[in-house]
Amino acid sequence: MSSKPDILQEIKNLTRDYVRKGGKKNRRQQHKRMLEFGLFCRDNLQAPNLATVGKRHVVRYYKSIENLSDATRLSHYYAIKTLFLLAGKAMPVKPFPGPNPEIDS
Repeated sequence: MSSKPDILQEIKNLTRDYVRKGGKKNRRQQHKRMLEFGLFCRDNLQAPNLATVGKRHVVRYYKSIENLSDATRLSHYYAIKTLFLLAGKAMPVKPFPGPNPEIDS
C-alpha cells in the first residue's frame, strides 16, 4: 500500500469542511457527485490521484452520463467545478458544447 492517499480519500479530505457548511441536502448531493466522479476516474481511467485528473477525464465522465437530463448533468458540472476550486485546479470543461448562459454565470 502506498503512502499517498487515493483519489477518493483526497476528495473526502478536500470536501470535509465544505460539506459541513451550507444547505445540507445540496452539499451532500454535490459531495456524492464528486465521489462518483472520483470513482469513475479511478476505476475507468486509472487516475491514481487528483493531480492527474484533467480535461480528458472530465469529458469522458460527461460522456458516461449523457443519458441523464440536462439539469442533472449541469449539477454534476457544478460539483466538479467546486471540487476543482477546492483542489486549486483550473476550471473544468462545460458539459454542453458552445456557449450556455446557465453555465457562464
